Amino acid sequence: MSKPPQLADRFEVAASLGASLLAMARDRDIDVDSIARSMGLSTSSFNDFSTRISLDRLCRLFESLAIISGDPAFGLKAADHLEPGSTGIYGYGMLSAPTLAESLSFAVRHHRLLMETQHCAIVVKGEIARLQWSLPALIVRHDQFTDYFAALFAARYRGLLGLNLRAARFLLQRPPPSALGLYRRKLATNLRFGEPMNAIEFPASLMATPNPKADARLHRLMEEQCNKQAELKVENDDLQTRIRLFLLQNLSAGEPTLEHVARHMGMSERTLQRRLAEAGTSHNDLIDQTRCEWARRLLRDSERSISDIGYELGFSQPSAFTRSTRRWFGRSPSELRRELRSPSRH
Repeated sequence: MSKPPQLADRFEVAASLGASLLAMARDRDIDVDSIARSMGLSTSSFNDFSTRISLDRLCRLFESLAIISGDPAFGLKAADHLEPGSTGIYGYGMLSAPTLAESLSFAVRHHRLLMETQHCAIVVKGEIARLQWSLPALIVRHDQFTDYFAALFAARYRGLLGLNLRAARFLLQRPPPSALGLYRRKLATNLRFGEPMNAIEFPASLMATPNPKADARLHRLMEEQCNKQAELKVENDDLQTRIRLFLLQNLSAGEPTLEHVARHMGMSERTLQRRLAEAGTSHNDLIDQTRCEWARRLLRDSERSISDIGYELGFSQPSAFTRSTRRWFGRSPSELRRELRSPSRH
């Protein structure tokens, strides 16, 4: 049986979001090309909005460059280097909208053309409007990319809202940075970290703010182009990938049964068993593969305790997690974590 593809690579982003890394890294004499290659990325694609790359690999590239440069605000500063047009029809559609409300609506409606998120929505409740988003759970290390994306939003909308952006509040999933001064200048003075979801809150009254750069004809054209791109974007996930993504989201509540999975897939248990057998796998094999990949990623990239990781994977006892880790990798969880984090692995 062939090795299944990494689930994290299923989530993609427009390659052009990596363009700003080139100038940032080369100004600091960092060989970004070789570092990107080691992660399976080609910097030659970073100027092409139509090319899709792994969101997880781009996030890890951001993290590596921040460490190598010794600059914990690397992602925040990288937003300054993204040139106009890098976000293609998506960016032009946002910036040509008649009002802030229509710009945000366009951004949420077509966000998968730019980046595949786990969640993206605009919510208006009372006097507060909230743009919120989160990355897929498999992408564990994303602090620098979170900074980058938040700074892009702030830069793009500062021209539309002017000083009113000072009324915004940024809520970020990442832990608090050591120095807040630059964050307050780049984003807003009102900041909160360690949140369950990334969000930007601002007075709902701003939603009607007219865009001084509005272009109704261009906006309609970008809407049409984005709709066409969405139609062309064929869903490539096969049955095994869809099942593994479902398992990943539900393992912490206990091992999903074949009946549970079959119902979610919209087929009978017998049909699901037959289709998996034809593919040379089984329900139990997919659970094992999903746990194996998720365990390796959490041990490498997260700061969670080993017992918490075991429970996240659906193991009722730490000893069961340890036995599985030894079967998968020939090492205990603590031994594997040390090996994955050793300097020679980076």
